[in-house]
Amino acid sequence: SSRGSIFARVHPGPWAGVGSVGIFTVCEVDKVGWLYYWTDRSAWVFEDPSGRTLALPARVSAASGTCVLVSYSYPGALTLRCDGTSEVSSESRHDAPEAWTGHPQVWIGNDRAGASSWNGSLRRLVVQDRPVVAKRGKQFCRTPDGAPSPCEDDVLREHLQAYFGQGRLR
Repeated sequence: SSRGSIFARVHPGPWAGVGSVGIFTVCEVDKVGWLYYWTDRSAWVFEDPSGRTLALPARVSAASGTCVLVSYSYPGALTLRCDGTSEVSSESRHDAPEAWTGHPQVWIGNDRAGASSWNGSLRRLVVQDRPVVAKRGKQFCRTPDGAPSPCEDDVLREHLQAYFGQGRLR
């Protein structure tokens, strides 16, 4: 899809706050990008397949959880948010690096090469084909265990109509 989002509610492992100990991957989504925390920069980082990279400075603590949200739209904005309070974004006039259809392959808690892993707990992970606006992202982060639902009413209706044919569901 040329638009979508990745939402993660995570708790870092014992590496949090230690300093320069490496890269800790939350997930990598085929044809979408790689989301990780880089201790050398004390920042959340998202890299898309075209090489566009966003870095959002943020401290993490093993004692508390963090919400991280990536929303993308090609052409358009790529936005990385943390805990619903800080964000960084970039505009693109280019098409998606390579649009995906159906369900993309997702590496959860590690990158596709197996070079880095999360080493903490992943409480929620939602990959969906719709961006999440800032206001909704803040609501999800403020709500304990909150997360976007990939099967909201309109999405479910759309998939059922595709399955059963147009005009049968009203």
